[in-house]
Amino acid sequence: MKLSDSFRLLLAQLKLELEQLTARIEQMNSVIQHTVKENKACQRLTTIPGVGDSSGRGDRQREWISERYLRKLFVQGARTVKQHRAKQSPGLSSWLAQLLARTHENVAIVALANKLLRMAWAVLCKNEVYRSGILAMSSLSQG
Repeated sequence: MKLSDSFRLLLAQLKLELEQLTARIEQMNSVIQHTVKENKACQRLTTIPGVGDSSGRGDRQREWISERYLRKLFVQGARTVKQHRAKQSPGLSSWLAQLLARTHENVAIVALANKLLRMAWAVLCKNEVYRSGILAMSSLSQG
């Protein structure tokens, strides 16, 4: 099948735009990695399951993150934690398995995202590192 010249031009422009966006994402990832290396609070946060290094999907730098966007990121992180729950601490893995057994998967994901957010809040407020055994085990009773 032969493509028209105008369609080929459009595809070439889209390819160039995609390459530029990819380069910008790589630059932003470098900025984020540099920030994490310099900021102790960021380093503590990256120890929490579902928080930390991931492929960037945004194409612009933000000075602030909306609550809605942050919620979306925690839900995305929770989905990743669920997929790799065998690699998580026994307490968190057990809590998640019990929750998945009694409720819909999406409800469990949102509950896990909420738990991860509370863990992040505790790590920042207490100025401590994430301790998977202590936080996950104490959260079994918190649902």
